[in-house]
Amino acid sequence: DVFGEGMGGWFRTLAEFIVMAKTFHKILVEPCVRDGTIVPCNSPGRPPLPLTAYLDGKIIQKVAPMVTYAEFHRRFLSLPPEERSLDIRWMVGRVDQSAYLDQD
Repeated sequence: DVFGEGMGGWFRTLAEFIVMAKTFHKILVEPCVRDGTIVPCNSPGRPPLPLTAYLDGKIIQKVAPMVTYAEFHRRFLSLPPEERSLDIRWMVGRVDQSAYLDQD
């Protein structure tokens, strides 16, 4: 998990992602959770639960738009292959599946 503290440890990280999405006018891809840890939604093994299984997504949506991983995946695959790249140059540190999409 993000800070070694389970669910309570990743609230700050989630808040930072929400603020970044709002600041940069991006759409947050809803992260997934397994055993109190944020994990990629497509991780192998027991399927993780979407964040909204734990938190009310409507509260997040009031601050920044958010889509499910399934919606992100569908939209990403609908792009022509030459456009299937994520611009993550402005991000620092580890990047996982919780990327951002430009708002339509």
